Amino acid sequence: RFSPRRPGAGGGQGGVGLTMSASIVIVMMDTRPALLAAGTRASRVDYPQLAFELNRRYACEHGYSLLYLQMLSPTCVHEDYGERHPSYCKLTAIAEALSRGYDWAVWLDSDAFFQD
Repeated sequence: RFSPRRPGAGGGQGGVGLTMSASIVIVMMDTRPALLAAGTRASRVDYPQLAFELNRRYACEHGYSLLYLQMLSPTCVHEDYGERHPSYCKLTAIAEALSRGYDWAVWLDSDAFFQD
């Protein structure tokens, strides 16, 4: 668990550092499901499903949460501005994560993964 500390606290040039105790969530989103259906062959794995699994393992190893949101359509709808480009959905995904009580939310594209 980590929490923010004062800019400049500890070594380094300032900025935000991390100390033990806050909750961190990695947020991913795609129109495709994160999990494979039972019996799916490895040759049929979509890249976002592979990236999800790699990030799930990374999050577990480092004590982070992972939130994968599956979009029901390829666009977002804003209540005032109507249909929006899918990239706009990132903002609502981060807002959703923070509304669940996480202290830090990190966006990760569905085709990206962490590597130690």
